[in-house]
Amino acid sequence: MNKAMWEHDKYLRNISIIAENYELISFDVFDTVLFRTVSNPEKIFLRTGELMRELYPEYDLPPEVFAGMRAEADGLARKGAWDLHKYEDVTLDEIYAEFHLGEEFQKRAKECELQTESRHIYLNHSMAEFLRYCREQGKLIAMVSDTFFNEREIKTFLESCGFELSLVDFYVISCEFRVMKHNGKLFEKLLNAAPAISPRQVLHIGDNRLVDIGGAAIAGIRAEYYGAIPRAIVHPLEVEQKDYATVEPLLSLRKLACTHLPPEYRTLEEITLFETGAYVFGAIYSAFAEWVLEQSLKAGIGVVLTFMREGELLAQIIDRAALNRGLDITVKPVFISRRTTEVVGLGVVDGSVIDEYSSRDGLTLSDLFSIFYLDVGATPFSPDQNCTIGYYKENGKIGALNDYLKQPAVLAEINEKVSEQRGLLIEYIQSLTGGKDAITVDIGFRGTMQSCLSGIEANGESELLHLLMMGLPYNNRFLLKGTKIRGWLAYGSENEVTTEQLHRRIQMPESVTNADIGTTLSYEKKDGTVRPVLERVRIDEEIKKKKEIIRHGIKRYQELWFTLISEKPHLVKETLGDKEGFIGILSRLLLMPTREEATILGGVNHEECIGTSAKCSIINPADFSFYDISGSAEKFVEDCLSWRFPEHVLWPEGVAAIKNQHYYIDRYTTPISIPASKKVKELFDDARLTGKRVAVYGAGIAGKVVVDVLCKLGIEICFMVDNNPNLQGTSFLGNRIISPEESVGEAEVYIVTPLLFEEEIRQQLIQLTSALSEKPEIITFR
Repeated sequence: MNKAMWEHDKYLRNISIIAENYELISFDVFDTVLFRTVSNPEKIFLRTGELMRELYPEYDLPPEVFAGMRAEADGLARKGAWDLHKYEDVTLDEIYAEFHLGEEFQKRAKECELQTESRHIYLNHSMAEFLRYCREQGKLIAMVSDTFFNEREIKTFLESCGFELSLVDFYVISCEFRVMKHNGKLFEKLLNAAPAISPRQVLHIGDNRLVDIGGAAIAGIRAEYYGAIPRAIVHPLEVEQKDYATVEPLLSLRKLACTHLPPEYRTLEEITLFETGAYVFGAIYSAFAEWVLEQSLKAGIGVVLTFMREGELLAQIIDRAALNRGLDITVKPVFISRRTTEVVGLGVVDGSVIDEYSSRDGLTLSDLFSIFYLDVGATPFSPDQNCTIGYYKENGKIGALNDYLKQPAVLAEINEKVSEQRGLLIEYIQSLTGGKDAITVDIGFRGTMQSCLSGIEANGESELLHLLMMGLPYNNRFLLKGTKIRGWLAYGSENEVTTEQLHRRIQMPESVTNADIGTTLSYEKKDGTVRPVLERVRIDEEIKKKKEIIRHGIKRYQELWFTLISEKPHLVKETLGDKEGFIGILSRLLLMPTREEATILGGVNHEECIGTSAKCSIINPADFSFYDISGSAEKFVEDCLSWRFPEHVLWPEGVAAIKNQHYYIDRYTTPISIPASKKVKELFDDARLTGKRVAVYGAGIAGKVVVDVLCKLGIEICFMVDNNPNLQGTSFLGNRIISPEESVGEAEVYIVTPLLFEEEIRQQLIQLTSALSEKPEIITFR
């Protein structure tokens, strides 16, 4: 039986169990039921300003100026409403009344803002389905919102998104009741609207810990946090926006995808893998698939060949996208590699080719002979087949090796086999295209395989259009020859600097999304059919599971993407053009990984398939030794990029994030300017807090600072503890304050904040918890 969409949401699965015991369920509106395709509501003012500038060119108000005026008008309206009537909130009409530019201007400005808001909102279908589920269970349903939009305007938004208005019994809106949630007053209005229901029978669901959770608690109402949109300031999705200006319209969707965590994924590793698949690779590959389809439609080509090994995954993603659009496009993965095209594309192998390949010190003799389709075991070099060319150079043997390979008979044998492979490759490609024009799809970067296929006319007289996700300036030489290569995020000299950065670290994303098969070594013909010969590889079941979880995240994101673009089709064109934004998504992961990302993804195997059979993890023990030589994270990354070390470090920033536990937070976040920030930042990476029920002891100034910063850093606390009976029973930022005695057995970690009494408090907690079989961790703040 298929699950309802809300059952995929990790927050709603838990809330559904709690909701069974309540008669009235109230829902926050924005960032709970409705999401936006802008990162914050102020962006709406800018978009409104763009429309108003077109309508009223005589005022010559740049969008930024209009947005500033709109913010100022909001402040003036609120001050006036409070001074005159003690109103806590205002309406949109009252805000625009502060624009003394004529009634017509006010009216049109308000209309433009409502129009802009409507364009940028979409329905959280998980929450909408959960709301319907609650209604079907006989619950009363309310919507409670702090907003200057009135009930009629909110209903218009909901209805425009396809929401069924009859599911809601009543609306409690701050601008109509003139009170807000944070102090509990708006929740009191909710209770007044349903006098037959006691506060204990009401459950509120919202995204803001302070106003939704804290305000409801003041009114005696239970509230549950829905954290799909809000994120800690150090969460990668927030850091991205600050440091890389990633694709803004997709930010909320990428966050929503992370909430659709399957219940079987419980460990930090599983959660990290799923989320990385969803909000990094899901976002990039889903958009890449749409771009490929756009190019297919533009060129009128209905056959798409995706290059292995990542081609297996890309074929699935592109095929789903084509199906979603209702397009008749054939998508097939093609088994190909630089090994099967590099030599084949050269034409004739002569002495200069031998010299070029024998200069690659990392190749083993076995690899070198394999590149030229020779069996090293049938040569005098068989005993040394596992030795590297570098070793042969050091021991004066390279001359003998080159002389052997340059013998006329050996060169003739090589060229005969290269010619045979060329013919098989051509036949293989044409068997896939059926003689029709075709598109090839690859992540990138250099375009050598694509140039080979076009150079040998692998598709006969039919066209081959080559699409790369990213390309380097190296593509220019092929473009000059007339090879049809196109790049989505970059090609030729476009976005050259950032693309080169990604190219230096591309082994990580390729490895975690590649199929669990060996690279293509050659082609053979059996029973009249050309088949690829694949390298035999040992399947590591643990790594295979990691990749499956990543793919699960990718698929889940793409499903949500399909839902969004069915309602907001303009987003396809708007987002695909944001090349720097999508590059930023991948750049953040590669250049500023969290420690968890580096540890978990760095353990995936990398198989070097370009001419060598060497295999290793993305991050290796030797990398840490090199880090110790450099002495610091910044110096280590610099040394890696300048090729200081004898071995290539595939992911320098990943190594730095593991070795220096503060690397991510120190380098990429703005220090929180409070005295306690340094200590709290240390707690951020404290393993004693991971996955534990954390309590902060002390509800004074220091305790509140710690709670505030911990929440911003994404560390959840279960409650606060204080000896003061006047504070017990109250709350701060939605966190209950209870007595030490009440906390016994509930907290696994105590953070003690009162500096003057920390030893006394530590002893108190030791005594109170002495009877527990598992003693809690006590961290004194000093």
